[in-house]
Amino acid sequence: MWRLTGRFRSERGASAVLVGILLVPLIGGAAITVDVGALYAERAQLQNSADAAALAVAADCAKGGCTNNFGVAAPYVDGNANDGASTPTSITFPSATSVTVAVETLDANAGDNTIKHPLAAVIGFDATTVHAQATAEWGVPVAGKTLNLAIAECEFDRATPQEGSENPVKMVIAWHENQHKDCPGTNPEGGFGWLVGTNCETVYDLSASGELWVSGETGIVAQCNLSNYVGTTVLIPIYSDISGVGANTKFLVTGFAAFHITGYKTSPGNPKKTATVDQTAPMCLDNKGKIDPSCVFIQGYFERYVSVAEYWELGTSTGDFDLDVVHLID
Repeated sequence: MWRLTGRFRSERGASAVLVGILLVPLIGGAAITVDVGALYAERAQLQNSADAAALAVAADCAKGGCTNNFGVAAPYVDGNANDGASTPTSITFPSATSVTVAVETLDANAGDNTIKHPLAAVIGFDATTVHAQATAEWGVPVAGKTLNLAIAECEFDRATPQEGSENPVKMVIAWHENQHKDCPGTNPEGGFGWLVGTNCETVYDLSASGELWVSGETGIVAQCNLSNYVGTTVLIPIYSDISGVGANTKFLVTGFAAFHITGYKTSPGNPKKTATVDQTAPMCLDNKGKIDPSCVFIQGYFERYVSVAEYWELGTSTGDFDLDVVHLID
């Protein structure tokens, strides 16, 4: 028995040696799990910061700003960081209509630009500076897709773009072939009209020279389920003239505008009992000032800027109705 217990005593400390040997890879594994995970989280935050800041500066430049770029970018850079602290390192302009914003880590407590690694420091990696950047461009749309309806130019002229308004003033726009023809000029037909399209979209190529006449759908029947667009801002073509009747109807598209849809009615009926109607917005009235149940309309308000998908090509064409599009390109 003495020999057996004595043997165990002779091996005292062996487990401590093994733990010491295994401690380094254990800490290394923990560092990979915890610290590298923190780096990925920081990188995601910084990319959000760069994206938001680039879009903000691009929108400011589209409005004719570009004079306080770091001041415009800073709130978006900090606002997308969980700790409320990161910093734009550079703002450059690759072209006359694009901007690149670069950002990096900022440790507000330590006062430096690194993210600390409490576990990886044991194996020699104390801190890392994380970088991200994004590029956005602005301009007027010259090719792409819109909702397959067009709004009369006079409807835009009588409205005020409501961008940034906490309580936007809503309006009602009736279908163009009804008794509510209140647009001035040689062609009094205001309102909106349905365009030929597929899946609620009409495709445009504005690079060709000459006037842009787009074929219209016949009749008052809705050519799109607008319920998918209520509460969103969409890019809508603006027309200044109409030619032909029936299947030969065409709209002269002269620009595009951003319109926020709040409600609609695409068939005759009492708007007070129509679920899709915005009850807080104006409705069509007849000649006696009473609600007209026969009127088909959309409700909402114009904005000035709208972000669209990358498949839109931007340019410097005229007739943009004060609309500038901004989007990320990198």
